[in-house]
Amino acid sequence: MAHEVTGSAANAHVDDIGLRCPRCKYNLTGLSQARCPECGASFDWEAVRREAANPPRIPFERARRWWKIPMFAVTWVTLLLAPWAFARQVVARVSTGHALVFGGVCFASTLLAMFFDAPLSIVVAWLATVFIYLPIQTLCIAVADVVGWRRFGDTLWFWLLVGFYTSAVMMTECCYGPPPLVLSSLIDVVAGPRVVSWLGDDMFTYSLSSVVWWAQLGVWVAALGCVFFLRQRRPRRNVPALLLATLTMMAGILVLYATVFEYVGVPIGEWCVENLE
Repeated sequence: MAHEVTGSAANAHVDDIGLRCPRCKYNLTGLSQARCPECGASFDWEAVRREAANPPRIPFERARRWWKIPMFAVTWVTLLLAPWAFARQVVARVSTGHALVFGGVCFASTLLAMFFDAPLSIVVAWLATVFIYLPIQTLCIAVADVVGWRRFGDTLWFWLLVGFYTSAVMMTECCYGPPPLVLSSLIDVVAGPRVVSWLGDDMFTYSLSSVVWWAQLGVWVAALGCVFFLRQRRPRRNVPALLLATLTMMAGILVLYATVFEYVGVPIGEWCVENLE
């Protein structure tokens, strides 16, 4: 007598082609209904097929359940020590939800600086700078991203998510605070004497803090530069010219950061010094 084979028994006789339930990751290979037999969730077959054709490559996005915690750490270390590897992962695919969670954790870690005796003015100024700066950074890099001009909305969203991931450097700022790079300091290095503001020790002294700050900025712009370079690279594109464009973009990002920090972060920090400290 013939027996009807359904569910997981049917899956055993069909090659696994990577179709997974969006909720519980149950193997959907061989099934016909758009409902998971494991958790009961309804889904869109087209979305499931797209997921199977382009699986996530970022470790934090690939991990499931409690494995996300160690894979968060792996992604964080990759961003800091091997930004070119992260760039290959993120240009292939990036998840909105995961990027927002990753960035949210990094932003929240800034508050830990207060446990290392960082003044409230520094923390408030830095958070205000980030929330103003990030959308501006997104727009500027998207405009420079010529590959994404045809789908500019998607390009904007992509660079916003990349910005959340590259905020990983914020988790290194607990001891020394954020890099206090301001536009006037950059100009003064070339044109004249520096003016020391309420920030205290600046970026251009021979001190451990300045070394740490420049290292943080270097790691941050390196991650953005690697992603930008891979996004623009094409087989027939002039690599030296693309490398020059990438370095120019990275330098522009530093100038943009210094500008926003001076005209947003510094006034807010000075207000905090006068009214809250």
